[in-house]
This record gives sequence, structure tokens and C-alpha cells, in this order.
Amino acid sequence: MLIFEEIQYSRFAHDQIIALFSRLSDEDIRLRFAHPVSREYIDDYVDNIFDGMLSGNRVIYGAFNLHMMPEDLVGIIEVTKIGNNAAEIALVVDENFRGMKIGSTLLQKAMAWISNRYIDKVYSLCLTENSPMMKLVRKNGFTITSSYGESEAIKVPLNPTFFSISKEMEAKFYGMTGLLTDLGKTNWIEFWKNFYGGNNGITKDKK
Repeated sequence: MLIFEEIQYSRFAHDQIIALFSRLSDEDIRLRFAHPVSREYIDDYVDNIFDGMLSGNRVIYGAFNLHMMPEDLVGIIEVTKIGNNAAEIALVVDENFRGMKIGSTLLQKAMAWISNRYIDKVYSLCLTENSPMMKLVRKNGFTITSSYGESEAIKVPLNPTFFSISKEMEAKFYGMTGLLTDLGKTNWIEFWKNFYGGNNGITKDKK
């Protein structure tokens, strides 16, 4: 069973996203970032994702497989606001869970969030050879332009509707439920040590 939710800021969510990226092949990583990147780069990138969430300029929706214990994050879509009137989306799905419409469902969640904020345009940038992403955005009404091996997909979102608002609230409800579950697992002594140590509860291995 899969559940789709808005990911809330927590140490556990951070670790789940790192784990998802760690399961991706080097080729999947290259397609996601449009060029090869190191695992250290990904660690820093995930930290920056959470910085954006705290500033209110980014939201992440995740797909969790509830048949695995603990529940595994198997796909995410990131939405990053660009100024006041635009947003960019980026998507990744675990190879073992592709072909299950996870990408389509995550994109629907993202588009609801975007519509509810009266954003004028949404962008997706990827390599032209990234056929799954190209197929997804084309199927969902994006206009695609390609040049020199890179593609830009653009769509004008709809205005907010009862459906888009309810979709966002549903994902937020599941996300808050997951966050409360995470809080119940927290070692609060270690949490506050980390917090006052300056990393806001998120720890990284020092090498």
C-alpha cells in the first residue's frame, strides 16, 4: 500500500530522503541532476531542501510504501517557488516502484499546491533523454521545448478549486500524522543536544 503526503521538517524525513537517493543508481542520479554528482553533494542538497522548506519557498510531497517496516520513502516531488509567480518541480522515484503511477500522483499533489498559491507558471527542467520525465510532463499538459540535449517544460496552472484545496489538505493531514509518529520515536536527549549544537536536530556523519 502506498500513501502520499506532504513531508514535514524532521530528522526522520531527512534520513528517508537520503536513503531514497542512496538507492538510486549513478545513471538515475545523473538524469535527476542533469550531470553526475557525488554522494556528498546529495547530502548537502538534502540539507538545502529543508532550508527551503523552513523559509516557505519549497514543499515536498512523498510516496511511502506502508508494507515495509519502517515505512520507506519511494518517491518525492520537490516544488520550489521562484519569486512570487513561478515554481519549478523536480521528481524522483525508486527504480523498484516505477510503473505504478507514483510520479503522476505526486505531480497532482504538487500542482494542487501550486494552483492554491496563484502561481502563474510551473517549470520542469531535465535532460531530453530522461524519457520517463518527458512522458510525464507531456501527458500532463506541459509545453516542451528542447535544445542541445536539455528540455524545458512549462505549464500555466489552474486557479484554486475545492478539489485542489482538498488535495492539499489531505496530503498535509497525512504528513502531520507521520510527523507525530516520528516525534514519538525521537530520542529527545539527543535531539536537544543536536539542536543546541547548531544543527537543528539533524545530524550528519562526520568523516
